[in-house]
Amino acid sequence: MSVAINKIPGVESLEVSLNRGMAAVQLKPGNMVRLEQVWESVQSNGFTPKEARIVALGEVMATAGKLQFKVLGVDQVYDLIVDPRAGTGGEDIENQVGKPLLIDGVIPPPQDKEGPRVIHLTGFRAAPEGIRGERQ
Repeated sequence: MSVAINKIPGVESLEVSLNRGMAAVQLKPGNMVRLEQVWESVQSNGFTPKEARIVALGEVMATAGKLQFKVLGVDQVYDLIVDPRAGTGGEDIENQVGKPLLIDGVIPPPQDKEGPRVIHLTGFRAAPEGIRGERQ
């Protein structure tokens, strides 16, 4: 599995623990890696993908009455669900619509390829000045 994930362009480093059933993937700045690529690589090596704990740069959007997060660079859009254990509430994130943010969250693997993409938001902060508004 390590070799397959390391071959994905944009992967900077990888730490795999088979005993703990996890892999920590560090991506290069400006990468174009989609989470699905990593999950497909895990699956093609005979393992079952699990949830991903992520830090992502993007912006919050309000679409049809629901909050979504658009990951910059790969233009993936996820529905946002505010984790009740997070230190932030729904109103806090609603005030960030259209602003560049770094978010922390958990993405469960989809049940099927057509299923909704969801981020369980655990926290967010303003994007650092050097990368604010940067579009790829």
